[in-house]
Amino acid sequence: FDGKFTNVTNFDESGRATVKNSKGLYGSIAPTGKEIVPAVMSSPDIVSDFIDYMTENSLNEVKAIDAYRFNVKRVSVTNKVHLSDRLSNEMWDF
Repeated sequence: FDGKFTNVTNFDESGRATVKNSKGLYGSIAPTGKEIVPAVMSSPDIVSDFIDYMTENSLNEVKAIDAYRFNVKRVSVTNKVHLSDRLSNEMWDF
């Protein structure tokens, strides 16, 4: 995989492997090396949830922005405030 990923799991029965890139973000690849889920997820569990979402919605390919949005919705730090709350300085990058 030309050093694109720092960690790759074994391929599962569905032909997918979870990968981790140098930024510590996770995704999924096919045996050919093609990205199934772009490496923008914050945990392997979210990758698994996203693959389930793709299967339920008959999606074969997704854009990185769709995967990123899915991840943001499931990361607790991005969901710890309410609409009327004042955001702390470390939250402004979201």
